[in-house]
Amino acid sequence: MDTYYSKQTGGFYITALHGSTMPDDVVKITHEEHQSLLEGQATGKRIEASETGRPILSQQKVASVADRRLSTCTAIDNAAGAARTRFATNSAFIETEYQRAYDTAVQWINSGYQGEAPKPVKSDAEAFGRTEQDAAQTIKATGDYWFSQLDEIRNIRLKGKQAVENAPDDADFMAIAQPFVEQLERLEPDE
Repeated sequence: MDTYYSKQTGGFYITALHGSTMPDDVVKITHEEHQSLLEGQATGKRIEASETGRPILSQQKVASVADRRLSTCTAIDNAAGAARTRFATNSAFIETEYQRAYDTAVQWINSGYQGEAPKPVKSDAEAFGRTEQDAAQTIKATGDYWFSQLDEIRNIRLKGKQAVENAPDDADFMAIAQPFVEQLERLEPDE
């Protein structure tokens, strides 16, 4: 049974299984070469192609300190994004709608409920069967709660990223970030 390697796909092929469906760039390798490559891969080495397309073993590339920091900070940002979505939404248009309803409700409340209720307040009152003043107060209370939670998410996110940035280059950045990520994951809206 002949074994082949393709630089293009980085994969191994055998004639009995792949036949004429093998990529055009395959090179034949011996059974011993194949076994040696698999053993090397099992010990953490990487299989890649030489300039001639033959498979060779190489050391795994170690991510740079800057890449490890960036990857860890991205994990913190992603956890913060997931937390924000639990409290509000992941749609910019709906967030804008919420912000507009909040702003108009607060303005109307601060005016002492002077004049006609703003349209977002009226919509809320009609949709939920409450008075316009109750609707304005509910919109404000909900917005105040969301904003306080968004402030807490931001606080945790920035502290986590700063802890990673301030850590020595040889530190386990993910271990440093983990408590911050866990804090973000525990944040849940009140029912």
